[in-house]
Amino acid sequence: MATIHLAGSIVLFLFGGVITLFGLVSLDVSNPVSDDARLILGLSGFHFFVIGVFMIVIGVFVAQMSKSK
Repeated sequence: MATIHLAGSIVLFLFGGVITLFGLVSLDVSNPVSDDARLILGLSGFHFFVIGVFMIVIGVFVAQMSKSK
């Protein structure tokens, strides 16, 4: 069971990091990536940044749960 938690935390770290970087790139208003993100998903770069950081924090908690078991 600890292996599943560890794999889940790694996935959360990776996807959270990618989403955070996408959010940072999208924060630039004149960037075409931010225009596409707003049109397709209706979310701004700040939203992606917050979602990515939240996923990284959840990954830390999952890794701590895996460590304690």
